[in-house]
Amino acid sequence: MPTQLPNELVYLILDHLALTPREECLQDFISSSLVNSTFRPHCQKYIFHAVRLWPSFPEANGLRSPDLLGHHRRSLLLVRAVTCNPSLGLHVRRLSHRVTAWPRDDYDGLDEMLHALELMPNITDLELGHRLILRDGRFGVTIAPGSRWTDSVLALAQRRSVHTLRLKGVARYSEDLVSDNIRVLHLEKSFLRLGEAPNGAVPEFSRRKIQVLTCDHFSTIFLLHRYMEGASPQLETSTIKRLSIYLYLATTQDYRRLLRQTSCLQELELTVERTIVSPTDLANFVSPPLTHLHPQSFSTLRFLTVHMRIDLQNGVLLSPYTNLVGDSLAQFVALESLLFNIVLQGSLTWHPVNFMPGRWGQLSKILCQPGACPKIQRVSIQVKIWTGRYRVEAERLAQRFGKFVFPAEFQRLIETRPEIDFSFVTEVVVSDLAIPLVPYMALRDLPLVPYLER
Repeated sequence: MPTQLPNELVYLILDHLALTPREECLQDFISSSLVNSTFRPHCQKYIFHAVRLWPSFPEANGLRSPDLLGHHRRSLLLVRAVTCNPSLGLHVRRLSHRVTAWPRDDYDGLDEMLHALELMPNITDLELGHRLILRDGRFGVTIAPGSRWTDSVLALAQRRSVHTLRLKGVARYSEDLVSDNIRVLHLEKSFLRLGEAPNGAVPEFSRRKIQVLTCDHFSTIFLLHRYMEGASPQLETSTIKRLSIYLYLATTQDYRRLLRQTSCLQELELTVERTIVSPTDLANFVSPPLTHLHPQSFSTLRFLTVHMRIDLQNGVLLSPYTNLVGDSLAQFVALESLLFNIVLQGSLTWHPVNFMPGRWGQLSKILCQPGACPKIQRVSIQVKIWTGRYRVEAERLAQRFGKFVFPAEFQRLIETRPEIDFSFVTEVVVSDLAIPLVPYMALRDLPLVPYLER
């Protein structure tokens, strides 16, 4: 039945609906486009705003799974829809293109797929990835050179409209293929192949004005050891406003140098895995990483997230987070949000008071100092207890956290600064699987528009 609402009001409703998470509103847009053909172009703008092109090629026949085949069928439908109706390709802004193998020129569906890519001229956010590398936990592989698919996707990555580049499972991606227009760079199991600058000149890649840089644990190693080495670093960091990296105890000098050179940070996300075998393992954190930030970042940083996975072997939790933060936290005059995500594993028989009494409350003491973090609005501490068999013990430990640690360590913060939205959450995860690496893109859903300004 045709709607009786004015078209302008329906468009306003659809625009408001688009503000909700995509997975929640996508079906609503599809249904709305079927109600009235007048609304179809407006709905298609949102339906095709972000698309996935994840084909499975013949080289991966032996590794096909229902999941891979499902994505392959949907990819074929997308290619057919865009080639039959080129106007749909004009709506695509975000493209995720992952393959199970680098396509060869003799692949039957290659021509149609490359044609569909040509019909998407307005892409601003591009993801290139190798699906099997990401699934199997292996490191990245080099894109096979010289094929028509390679030439097409690399040309796509160099379009002037592309401001965000996400590489997943891609090794030795040439710096020449990173457009000067790239402002957001995400590296997951990927690294860049950087050339040598002749006669001591400034390396070409250092001229890229990257404003958002996100690296997983593997990519961080290359970031610290390759891009930052030498007298002339190959990566310009002074323009970075959002940074997400892993911290390694063995690379303290490298990450200190990186943090010192980022002079206008607004968002910082640090991830560290601390396997505690003896107290001396944390000797390299005598100087908290935040003390090495550029002085100017103390006045610009707005969001700080710290992820930790702690393996408790000796029954002692050493400074749950203060060794990473320290008293310097009080100096962040623009800080609005502070999040600690802590994953515990190991023995589950201890009482929380054995976890260094007073250490949890150190954060409360810092924030209660006069003038400390005057703009802070949210403080969240999430403690996840991961166990394979000892569910009862884990739940008992979580209850003890709530009964002893929370009121003893954070009551003063709640009373002194009631304007802060404070939360202390414990969660028990029972699984025989290995603990996954701590997520490193908790800030990925924040708007990127401010960072795309030239």
